[in-house]
Amino acid sequence: MSSYEYADRLKETVKKLSDFLSLEELHHQRCRGEVLPSEKQLQELISLCRSLIFPGFYGLPDVSKENLLYHTGINTEKLFEVLVKQISAGLLFQKNTDHTDSDLKRLQESAEQKAIDFITFLPEMRRILSTDVTAMYNGDPAAQNKAEVILCYPAIRAICNYRIAHKLLELDVPLIPRIITGSRYRGIFRHRPRNRSRNRSDLRYRKQSEAISRSNVGCSQFSIGRKQQSH
Repeated sequence: MSSYEYADRLKETVKKLSDFLSLEELHHQRCRGEVLPSEKQLQELISLCRSLIFPGFYGLPDVSKENLLYHTGINTEKLFEVLVKQISAGLLFQKNTDHTDSDLKRLQESAEQKAIDFITFLPEMRRILSTDVTAMYNGDPAAQNKAEVILCYPAIRAICNYRIAHKLLELDVPLIPRIITGSRYRGIFRHRPRNRSRNRSDLRYRKQSEAISRSNVGCSQFSIGRKQQSH
């Protein structure tokens, strides 16, 4: 096949893809150039939230007691900007009709208020997530410490995402919570490859799990045992 034939086939494909009638509801036409929520920006939103809730584990690694206030301030400002833009995009998408300048101003003010309400909830979200970390540490015999749980366990990242999405949903933010709770952002590895070689940590975890199963000790009982051992 010659290059001319390739070009003709590509042109024909472009023509078919550009057929507006074939799109039906698969095309989003913007009224006044407004943007849709951005996947890249939502990834940054999640990363900023994690860095504020678990500083040092996520975001910049050189966070210390001396520079914590500085890093927190910078990340909070970035988070506010991202939140306002993405919440505004979600509100505009929900409206889905032509809008005036006054409508845009009201949506912007609403987005800013929701962003502030979300950020002011972050200390409480950190407290709640700390209980999630503690519960996972106490319930998993393979966990060496809570730092390992925060850094290595996909479930903690998933729970963090869901708590972010839940708060946004409580604030009546449209669309964005649904995107965040999508599979791409959960951070859960659904299936372990069968041919994966087991390392020493895997073997230790399997032996401990079998021992617990044989003795019929539940997670809550093991949790109490771990706490008693620590005293």
